[in-house]
Amino acid sequence: MPATEQTWWDMKVLHISFCVVAIVLFIATLVMLTADHNRPWKKYQRTFRALETWSASADVDAEDSRAFAAQTAELESSLAEVRRADLEPSLVSKFLVQAETVKEDAEAAAFAKEDVARLKDVSDSDERFRLRGDLLQRFEDIVNRSKFREDNSAGSLKLCKANLDKRRADYELAVSGEAAPSKQKELLLLADQERKKVKDATLAFQEANTHRKQLAGTLREITATEDAAAKNLASHRQSLALLKKTLSDRAPNLGKTVLELPVLDAFNGPLRVDQIWLPKLTLNNNFRDVARFDRCTTCHQGMDKSAAGSPSEPAYPEVANMEVVIPTPEKPPVFEEGESELQKMENVFGFQLASKGLFSEESPTISVVLPESPAAIAGLQSGDVITAVGGGRTSVRALAVTALLENVSWGSPLRLDIQRGVPQPYATHPRLDLFVSDSSPHSMKTFGCTICHQGQGSATSFKWSSHTPNTPKQSHVWHDEYGWFNNHHWIYPMLPERFEESSCLKCHHQVVDLEPSDRFPEPPAPKVVAGYHLIRQYGCYGCHEINGWSGPDQRVGPDLRLEPNYHEVAQAVAVDPGTQDMSKTFNGWVQDVVSSPDGNNARQRLREAIDADASLGDDAKLSDRTHVLSALLKTPETPGMFPKVGPSLRHVASKVGFDWLYAWLRNPMDFRPSTKMPRFFGLWEHLEGAGLEESERYEPLEIRSMIAYLTSSSQPFTYVAPYDGITASADATRGKKVVEVRGCLACHQHEDFPAAKSNHGPDLSRIGAKVASQPNGVRWLYSWLRNPAAYHPRTIMPNVLLEPVTHGDGSVSDPAADAVAYLLQSTEGWSPQDIPSASMSGDERTALEELAILYLESRFPSQKAEKVLRSGLPEGTIIRGDENVFVGLATAERDEVLLNYVGKKTIGKLACYSCHDIPGFEDAKPAGAALADWGRKDPSRIAFEQVVQFVMNDISHGGHHDDPHKGMMSSHGSSVADHSDADHADTDHGSEEHVSNNVVFEDDDTFATDLAYGVNDEHDHVSPESVDSDTGYFLEKLLAHEREGFLWQKLRRPRSYDYKKVENKSYNERYRMPQFPFDSKEREEVMTFVLGLVAEPPATEFVYHATPREKARLDGLVVAERFNCSGCHALQMDRWDLAYEPETMGEPPVFRDYPFFRGHFTPDQVQDSLDIDTVGRRHTSLVGMPILDPETGNPQLVDEDGIPVERDEEDVIFHRPVMLWKDALIDGEARLVGGPNVFVPEDAIQAGKHYPAKGGDLARLLFPIVIEDEKEINPNVKPSDAWGWLPPPLVGEGRKVQSPWLHKFFLNPHPIRPSAVLRMPKFNLQSSQAAALVDYFSAVDGAEYPYVYDSRLDESSVDIAEQRHPGHLDGAMKIVTNNNYCVKCHLVGDYSPPGSLKALAPQLERVHERLRPDYVHDWIANPKRLLPYTGMPVNIPHDKPVSQDLYVGDSEQQVGALTDLLMHYDEFTKRQFSLEPYLPQAASQPADSQAVEETVPQKADGSEASGEQVKIDSPASNDVTKVGRDKPVRTGAVYVKQANVVLEPPRGSRANGSVPQVQSPL
Repeated sequence: MPATEQTWWDMKVLHISFCVVAIVLFIATLVMLTADHNRPWKKYQRTFRALETWSASADVDAEDSRAFAAQTAELESSLAEVRRADLEPSLVSKFLVQAETVKEDAEAAAFAKEDVARLKDVSDSDERFRLRGDLLQRFEDIVNRSKFREDNSAGSLKLCKANLDKRRADYELAVSGEAAPSKQKELLLLADQERKKVKDATLAFQEANTHRKQLAGTLREITATEDAAAKNLASHRQSLALLKKTLSDRAPNLGKTVLELPVLDAFNGPLRVDQIWLPKLTLNNNFRDVARFDRCTTCHQGMDKSAAGSPSEPAYPEVANMEVVIPTPEKPPVFEEGESELQKMENVFGFQLASKGLFSEESPTISVVLPESPAAIAGLQSGDVITAVGGGRTSVRALAVTALLENVSWGSPLRLDIQRGVPQPYATHPRLDLFVSDSSPHSMKTFGCTICHQGQGSATSFKWSSHTPNTPKQSHVWHDEYGWFNNHHWIYPMLPERFEESSCLKCHHQVVDLEPSDRFPEPPAPKVVAGYHLIRQYGCYGCHEINGWSGPDQRVGPDLRLEPNYHEVAQAVAVDPGTQDMSKTFNGWVQDVVSSPDGNNARQRLREAIDADASLGDDAKLSDRTHVLSALLKTPETPGMFPKVGPSLRHVASKVGFDWLYAWLRNPMDFRPSTKMPRFFGLWEHLEGAGLEESERYEPLEIRSMIAYLTSSSQPFTYVAPYDGITASADATRGKKVVEVRGCLACHQHEDFPAAKSNHGPDLSRIGAKVASQPNGVRWLYSWLRNPAAYHPRTIMPNVLLEPVTHGDGSVSDPAADAVAYLLQSTEGWSPQDIPSASMSGDERTALEELAILYLESRFPSQKAEKVLRSGLPEGTIIRGDENVFVGLATAERDEVLLNYVGKKTIGKLACYSCHDIPGFEDAKPAGAALADWGRKDPSRIAFEQVVQFVMNDISHGGHHDDPHKGMMSSHGSSVADHSDADHADTDHGSEEHVSNNVVFEDDDTFATDLAYGVNDEHDHVSPESVDSDTGYFLEKLLAHEREGFLWQKLRRPRSYDYKKVENKSYNERYRMPQFPFDSKEREEVMTFVLGLVAEPPATEFVYHATPREKARLDGLVVAERFNCSGCHALQMDRWDLAYEPETMGEPPVFRDYPFFRGHFTPDQVQDSLDIDTVGRRHTSLVGMPILDPETGNPQLVDEDGIPVERDEEDVIFHRPVMLWKDALIDGEARLVGGPNVFVPEDAIQAGKHYPAKGGDLARLLFPIVIEDEKEINPNVKPSDAWGWLPPPLVGEGRKVQSPWLHKFFLNPHPIRPSAVLRMPKFNLQSSQAAALVDYFSAVDGAEYPYVYDSRLDESSVDIAEQRHPGHLDGAMKIVTNNNYCVKCHLVGDYSPPGSLKALAPQLERVHERLRPDYVHDWIANPKRLLPYTGMPVNIPHDKPVSQDLYVGDSEQQVGALTDLLMHYDEFTKRQFSLEPYLPQAASQPADSQAVEETVPQKADGSEASGEQVKIDSPASNDVTKVGRDKPVRTGAVYVKQANVVLEPPRGSRANGSVPQVQSPL
């Protein structure tokens, strides 16, 4: 077909179409590029760049201010003054002498001497400046010439070495080429010649090098002052230059401006998306793990910016409002003509206002704050926006200037309201020490952002980033400004601020590693840690298992599970009738497991024995129940570590009676308002109609039946018998003192002691009413105080070792009986009310049968269930389970059987066994849902039921707090305890507005329907924004059916999920979770923890793995918190980070001590302590104890001279005296532990930060009490001595004691300090727990861990010391036994110094077992260096050794000798012991061959003493008798009694003479 011009489409139409399409495409492109240009993140980046530019400009202004010019002039003047000063004559002479040692420099040195002489004669300053400069230049020339000669010598040496290498190579080639021997010899000779040249050249180079270094070093000393001044000036000038360069780099320029124009900025513009690629931190996206990449810093540009010179301080803190007070001159200032406003404000206040604000050009923004000016001292900073002056608003700069310079009441302080910081997204992360920065543990480059915050990190717009608002109001603001909406399709929304700590649990599985530490004194995650402790204390894990392991080696999160209940099983086995027929060994294993459940050997053997018995079939002695329990004695792969938090109910019948039990079960808070026991009954706020009637009918019977089962199944308890020999009757007054000072208040509260705040144990204010409910309650309380473990083997209540006390009148009292007498009076007038009769009425029996049939129908068909209830099961019927009680029902007590049956079923239904040890429930399983991954639970699988309607109705109608039939109602904002009855009065629901807890709900309240919440028309007058912000947030989440809302209501009113559901449920199908007494703060803390349980740890390298030492600290911390060690002892001392004015903390004392006690600080640390900040303050950190007022126990106030003052005194600069426990630097000078107290000005504390001590509450509580008690005996008691009578701080314990001793001491404590008012109690610690505590103290104190044996404990070390210094230990013993030294206060063997008990010091006989050698050595040298409050003096001063008659040597030798004696005391006493008195004496042995004379001592009645004790008399106390290993010992009489040696003074000498009694075991 021939070609033509014809086309299928009309070309004109096509051209028009293409034109139109091109125009549309062009417009679309422009729209697209315009939209790209206006993307929010680009706006943020431009704004942040402007912020950076403004900050740099402000820094330049600050440096370029008049203060900078003045400092420049001052530095220049200092440099000029230094350059005109005389040179140090000794250094000049030294330089010239060094120069003259080399003849090449001798001539130059001569000329230099002439210049020195001329310089002395010249008085004109300019001429001196010139001559001085010429002289220094001549010195520099001499150094340069020496350097030139050194370089020449180095070149010559290099050439000689090259020639030597050539000669050696020639020789080796000759050898390899088998040249003639003569040739080889010739070449070797040449090599030797070159080697000599190398040696000579080396010596020449070394001499030149040494000469040059000496000259250069001396010249540096001569010019050191000048060089330092010149460096300071150069640094000062360079700082301004660097700031100007920074400003030029940040400021916009033509190139940047052009590239940021629309269209152009789409092509490689300077504004770009920031992206952090994290391939190992994967994210599950549509069932597949993909690499995480975060673009958060695209908007949050300032997130990692730190303040200049402070890497952990944010450069741009988040905006906050605050108030500062700035002083004004007494008289109106007089300004010079022509002064600008900037200069006026700078002169008056010391700050300048920027010409342009940060985010608003007209806002009065401070740009420059002069150092040490009134503005700096008041705390003003660059960037602060002044919002009000003296209460008047200052929205623009002009108003602020007028208010500051004209409308001022001169002479009166001026109040400024300021806004500090910047809004998001420009703010810096507030904790750069923890996050984001490269120096933090969580570098942003490594961890990114969303691993912690969650959210959609790949998004670059606010709308799609899945931010989560913290309040309903914030959600509205975001919705209106950014188009935010609740994106349900992204399953990892960003955590709101209130729950942002939850994600810490992904990596920090031990949780306690998030508590404050020395590195991070500010709590890293206080909320999640508080939630952890609440769950631990309330025992939530008993019902809701939190398994942190997915396998033996795979940790996935925190692990809170019950520890194996071996002791419960053993106690159940112990009461098995067949146990009596088993062997004594079997019964011994049972008791071993009861008392020491962590002992594997006895437990394994017990299990094997039970299994062996079960294999006998019909011949088995033990019951089937015991055979079933045998499986519980196995060791699981990953056992739980937490105990049941409630008391044991295994012997409850011996403790309390029916009335108290009924009142307690009905409502625990009725008896003890502060109880942690939740409420199970009377929670009827959600019930109505038949459901409410059913609860009112059945719950009293359930309580009665539970009591019946608990008392009938209660095992016998053997009460502890009182002490024999008690002559004093029990006295409540003495008992009150026992409770006060014997440690009870470390864990318990009591109304008589309001200062005791610990809630570790129950409040004892009503304990008398509890024990009075049972006839033997008094006996139980006495037994409990005497030995708690006898009642509950795993109790955390320790045995406080209450032993009989002998009084001054000779009477003997029992402190336990005294305490019981006092506690019996503690009732607060409480008694059980509305308790039903012990016998049941007809209606109650009917209700009981109805409950029984409900349980029976779950086991049998309905007809059979009714038959069993009516007639029971035939005799001989074999049936497993609780229904076996119905066998033989016809012949049994029917009411008793039914009560026990229903009671056991009710206990099982309510899971009481989760917190309590209850017979019959040893093998019961957790009743609640597991929480290990609840934070990721799909909301669609959570049963919200009708709870939304209940909550909305409850809020809109103010609840039913006034209705007694509605049970325990908590307000929507807090728990019941937070409100009085008056807060819950009836509301008139028919009015036009509704009031709920002071919140007004208007009928026309509306809210956005696209914010993930909404309700039906009936309740449209209530919205999340119409209540308080916290309640509104959770209400919003509840309406959206999200996890947070469910959990909030579950903790708030757990039974409310049965609202409108009970109509279709049987009674036993209802929800059973009890009401815990959480307030709103505690609820949120628990939620923070639970929401962090996701069981999704990141890759192992990101999970926190503690070092062995840190792991020991954390494991020990768990044990310490469980047993409340900090209740008595301080585990960490107070710390003050101070900002003080220079020279206001006194002069440092002169150091007069052993050199090894001198403080060691680096030059950098000293310089840091001398630096002064812009406010004119220096900074330091003090660790120690505040000095307490001996009358009130509060921190003492003193004046600058240390004299105590009262708060209301005028014209006094208040100080706080501090006793240091760690060496510190103040004003560049060391303040050492053991020195005078430091008087800290209060303003230094207020300007800094105080971190309170951890623990020691009981010691501080008892401090004024024991002083007051002692004053009755000794009116001149020294207050600081009281610390020695109280539980000591355990700071440094790891470096103090030997680990093996400490382990034994924890398991079986014994008295150490005779003066202590209370003993260390005996805790029911397992051996592994004691070991964890030992390792904890070693790890915390940096001691050798695990403990390494010290060679100084070897006997050989003593032998070596004796060889070097004969009489080494004997001399040390002379010091110990001298009345002026150790035995003046210390117990030594069986010798006790006379005097007051409070003056006695610890026994020295066992020091070698208890203390580490280093500690003993330092303690002897200066006790206060180790224990600042000790009353022990320095017995051997550094510059004044003890008498040479006692020990020949200097002070350090004497200290070393005493250390050796105490660390080998047992060995020393063994060497003095002889077996000769025990050996039969030969009749033919001459009398004069015996070293000593044997005599048989007489008893008091004149009869001979038994052969157990032999007395060996020595002629005189000063004789030296050879005994034992021929070691001389100066002694009186030696008594040998079994394995003891007693050194006793001769007859007729005083007991407290120079030779005391010393007893030591063989």
